[in-house]
Amino acid sequence: MNSVNSAIVLVIDRLGAGYLGPYGNTWLETPGFNRLASQSLLCEHLLANSPDLAIAYRSYWQGGNETTSLPQLARLAGCHTVLVTDDEAIAQLPGAADFDELHLVKHEPAKRPAEEIEQTSFIRLLDAALAQLEAWKETDRPQLLWIHARAMNGSWDAPLELRQQFADEDDPTPSESVEPPQQLLAKDHDPDELLQLAHAYAGQVSVIDSGLQAILHAIDELPQRDSLLFAVTSPRGYPLGEHLRLGECDQALYGELLHVPCCVRFPHGEGALLRTQELCQPADLFATLADANGWATDETTQLQSLLRIVRGEPAVSRDVLLAAAGQQQLVRTSAWQLRVVQNDDGEQFELYAKPDDRWEFNDVASRAGDIARQLAELAKQPVSGGLAEELTSPWR
Repeated sequence: MNSVNSAIVLVIDRLGAGYLGPYGNTWLETPGFNRLASQSLLCEHLLANSPDLAIAYRSYWQGGNETTSLPQLARLAGCHTVLVTDDEAIAQLPGAADFDELHLVKHEPAKRPAEEIEQTSFIRLLDAALAQLEAWKETDRPQLLWIHARAMNGSWDAPLELRQQFADEDDPTPSESVEPPQQLLAKDHDPDELLQLAHAYAGQVSVIDSGLQAILHAIDELPQRDSLLFAVTSPRGYPLGEHLRLGECDQALYGELLHVPCCVRFPHGEGALLRTQELCQPADLFATLADANGWATDETTQLQSLLRIVRGEPAVSRDVLLAAAGQQQLVRTSAWQLRVVQNDDGEQFELYAKPDDRWEFNDVASRAGDIARQLAELAKQPVSGGLAEELTSPWR
């Protein structure tokens, strides 16, 4: 993989890993994601380092450092680079101007669900991206196409039939609202309302899965298909009542907000059907793209590329992930997840055993205070061996 390859990256905002078949969802069919996962390296434990888009993209495009941006690296290697998005915030980020072309698809907030899937904002965005892929058939020049979809951070405009397919006979009628919900819930909230929202969100995921299938089909038609890297991920998830949060709300750092999908389909079929249990973060995508596509420099080789997993190369695995938002910090090891909240009374800890407590329902901080305090120290110092290694053994 030393030659310069082409690459497509699809970033789908607010897509949580828990709603996809490859991540264990059994009630929502996602054949597009299932197919992609069967051809890809799948990261089981990629956590966003922040729910802030600007921070996420600093990781995607610069590896979290003050380095040459990803589109600049691609251009230096001879690639033509294109950014397609329906989110003005992405078009204004540092690094967006480094692309050769920027195509901003106007986002029209929906007033009601679409009549047909082709009328949804996600599919309209993909139409613009597919037009770019059509042009690839006429050139031998390596290409980088970066697609950022507003997705569930915009209007929930999936056709009603896609919501209704998930409702059983005794379930409430799916909501027709297109506004993404944003609120804290009371402890005695109506579970039927959450079920309606879950069905609405699932309808959006169905639209995305349909669009993904269209992209996979278009890639199959490209002359560059065998030497093409295709990655799909999300910068953040969408809470749907877990921990009494709906939507962005107060950005509470739990798995439903931070645990996101990441599938990387490497050129020539390498890495197909691999699933890594390593702790991954958004900056790994930057390093992987540079490494796999021949864009690497001395700067990028200092970062952690997922390609080493595909190659079976020995390397030191990351033992700690950190995330932050406002007055909160999160520390994740292979065995623990700690949420720290700063308030007027000092620090409040929530501690969950991982990976057993997948949905973070059982806070054990009161029973393992020493572990919680030691983990909290990791958020205050550079992460390197020692204490981190002591905290990666499962607690019983």
